[in-house]
Amino acid sequence: MTLPFDQLTWREFERLCFYYFEAKGQKPKETGEGADGGIDLIIWNKEDNGHEAVQIKKYTKQQVDVRIIRELNTAKKNHKCMLARLITTSDISLAAMREADDNRIATNDKTWVQNKLLTWRDQEAKRLKYIK
Repeated sequence: MTLPFDQLTWREFERLCFYYFEAKGQKPKETGEGADGGIDLIIWNKEDNGHEAVQIKKYTKQQVDVRIIRELNTAKKNHKCMLARLITTSDISLAAMREADDNRIATNDKTWVQNKLLTWRDQEAKRLKYIK
């Protein structure tokens, strides 16, 4: 997980998100390999006291479009989650942002990944070095 971010596979990025939410006390559960029904993780959202369906997209150049948000909204219902979140390494189109807002889906784009997730990862790597 300490590889340069651009060298992480999509699967390693999903695991990084898993570890982040685990460290935050949100009890993540992976939905399994293969066809995940549009959901990669289900986490416990303490603030809203409910499960949150999380879709994770590691893109290099592709922008998240409205189709992804619509699929996430359906998957959220299929997994019986009252909340949903999209995490992506790219940008999110304006239409997708509107759709997410209309359906109360939280979105975390590349800025969040850089400022929150990667900052946390780097701090954890330093902390664990000092523990050994």
